[in-house]
Amino acid sequence: MNLSSRQKLWIFFFACSLLPAYWFANWRYETKFASITTTIEREQSLHASTDKLLSICQKISAGNAASYEATDLICKLGQDTHEHTFSAIKNLTAEKNSLNIFFMLNFLSFAAGLNLIGVLLYQANIYLKSEQP
Repeated sequence: MNLSSRQKLWIFFFACSLLPAYWFANWRYETKFASITTTIEREQSLHASTDKLLSICQKISAGNAASYEATDLICKLGQDTHEHTFSAIKNLTAEKNSLNIFFMLNFLSFAAGLNLIGVLLYQANIYLKSEQP
């Protein structure tokens, strides 16, 4: 199978566009991965802190069966925060697991964009050459 010079040019251009697309997608992936990882670490430390608070609240409530003090309000807020951090960790972990799709979408869109720019530049070059007297 013989390829024309135009086909060889497009194959070469396509192959050359894959490397910058990979670099860009990998950079976006690593940035997003690092951001999610630091957020998960913060949520886990807050979750551990609320675990300690809830264990103290259980000790306090075991001693007083009918107490309606400020500690009860703090314990209720601690329980709410504990549930919120648990759901946030779960959502962030799911987002972290779906980063491969994010990587592929970035890679494909950037490669397609680079190739589209290449086609437009090539067509503009042909058009400008045909306009010259």
